[in-house]
Amino acid sequence: MKSRKLTLADVLIAVAVIVIAMIMLLPALSRPTTTDWRAVCGANLSALYKGLLIYAKDNNDDFPRAGGRRSYWGPTEHWDEPFDPNTYKRKPSSATIGASLYLLIKYDDIKPEMFICGGDTGAKVFKLRDYKKNKLSKQDLKLAWDFGPTNAKTGSPPARHYSYAYDMPYAPKDFGAVYAPRARWLPGEPIMADRSPYFVLKHDDPKNPAKPVYEFTGGKDKGKEQWGNSTNHNRQGQNVLFYDGHVAWKTVPYCGHNNDNIYTMAEQAGNPAAGSLPKGLFDKDAGRQNENDAVLLNEGLFQGTVAPK
Repeated sequence: MKSRKLTLADVLIAVAVIVIAMIMLLPALSRPTTTDWRAVCGANLSALYKGLLIYAKDNNDDFPRAGGRRSYWGPTEHWDEPFDPNTYKRKPSSATIGASLYLLIKYDDIKPEMFICGGDTGAKVFKLRDYKKNKLSKQDLKLAWDFGPTNAKTGSPPARHYSYAYDMPYAPKDFGAVYAPRARWLPGEPIMADRSPYFVLKHDDPKNPAKPVYEFTGGKDKGKEQWGNSTNHNRQGQNVLFYDGHVAWKTVPYCGHNNDNIYTMAEQAGNPAAGSLPKGLFDKDAGRQNENDAVLLNEGLFQGTVAPK
């Protein structure tokens, strides 16, 4: 039986099939894995830490705190008034936590891309040109005071332009001491981490505004504890940046000297890893209760998390 010789048409068909297969496979092969996003996210936090140190060196060891010492947590006033020297001098003044982080862009040349975790699917790099109707749209990023204006319905867009929670720089209402972040803080305390699960973007679970569900089991049941993890990494855990500059991956949300939940305020008696949640976005009672109280917060739509069925 004679073997049939390959014709030019056969060769072209075979090549076409291979090319099509490669086109279909390449996106999957080139798509970053969960581990890749963790590594990039950790690198971002390390870069942001360097920016924090540079800022602190020029500001009496204080880490960024938008609005000044007498301001409170709330929508940033006049975020787009670069030539107004009274941007933060009006009384009462307010500023978002994101505005505090934005000072690293304004004064330390940190790029907006550094504030985005690849696992945060709702995040978008901040670009002034996206706000075409604003007078700053064609200007320099250093002229703005925040990651855009605040939207009353979603709690953002400032929240969608950065993926990280920051050590709460504002004091609770009528609270005497202000535990604002400083470069000489305890080295084992966290200063930044992936976005808090209690202040999440609308895309996360828009149909379920249930109250947050989190059960501390002391590490015995991580399936329950994962619902206190950031949404950035599918609730598998979060990258945490500490005051001494090291970044660690944590599979549960409690760490630091007192091993408390980094996304809650203060501690519950007999349960140091738990704590009280802010009542809502821009809660005036939110803030550090003492030097050892780890409270990492961010802006976003307050909708909580729900346990799996």
